[in-house]
Amino acid sequence: MASIGSAVSRVQLTVDAAQAEAALSVAECWNTRKPVLDRHWMDLLTSEGHRLWKRRMQTVGQPVDDAEYARFLFSSKVGEQREAFRAALREWRSAHWEQAALRALDWLPENAKIVTRVFIVLSPTATSFYHSEAENAAVFFALDAALSEPQRENLMVHELHHVGYFGLRGHQRAAPALPAIQSAAEWTAAFAEGLAMLAAAGGAGVHPHAASTAETRARWDRDIAHFAQDLRAIEQFLFDVVNRRLTAEAELKAGNALLGVQGPWYTVGWMMGSVVEREFGRQALLDCMAEGSRLMARYNQAAADHGLTLWSSELVAALT
Repeated sequence: MASIGSAVSRVQLTVDAAQAEAALSVAECWNTRKPVLDRHWMDLLTSEGHRLWKRRMQTVGQPVDDAEYARFLFSSKVGEQREAFRAALREWRSAHWEQAALRALDWLPENAKIVTRVFIVLSPTATSFYHSEAENAAVFFALDAALSEPQRENLMVHELHHVGYFGLRGHQRAAPALPAIQSAAEWTAAFAEGLAMLAAAGGAGVHPHAASTAETRARWDRDIAHFAQDLRAIEQFLFDVVNRRLTAEAELKAGNALLGVQGPWYTVGWMMGSVVEREFGRQALLDCMAEGSRLMARYNQAAADHGLTLWSSELVAALT
């Protein structure tokens, strides 16, 4: 486990790769016909990264069964890539964590901090994420043998931006009195996905998938072309929440559906941040970043003279 700290005390990270190390040890024993000992399993199953990763997957409805996970480790997919996974693990361990955190902080208000635990995990799906469970907030980076160094750095900045962004949520103005309004306001935090893409790219002048594969970049270009439709989809969802048209279960399902692969919360969040930055400068974006309603209002001001789709003034007023 490595601890990383910044001289300005805005960055405090611990990087824990024990889960990935233990998982690879099990896989390597199996694939080289060596015995998988009890201690190998214990190192894996008792590692904090494994326990917290399983807890997070349970909360999002994707529970991890240890027997199925063992079959994954014994699979030809892992066996054929174990050297590549080893190389990826070395790269994650030597990554420039503080530099990535400081890049993320460049796109956050000056009172933001990035204080978190980072876990490197070997997962059946190469998905990395920030999990903001109150007492166990952490970032999980999945080993992906196909990631290039620029892609890995982009991913690091993206997820670490989430840490700083959601750390600001406790410094907002007082919550709205009406529960429905409060719930809608909380959903606007999902714009963080698009804002993190802007931060990871380094600004509106850089394609958010400049370091990605041609296929991923093309997918984003197709999706961003539907920006107006995406904005209206989020607007309708927020109106439905404000007006209590959805059950709690339906609200959760509809809000999460807007995430997609990189769906409306991403495209609309990125476009709003980009437009505000271009029109008023980065500081103006940072000043309204932590509150979705303020970002929406600032975007309307920036977009009004450019023929872009605007948010309903009624909705913005309700959320403000």
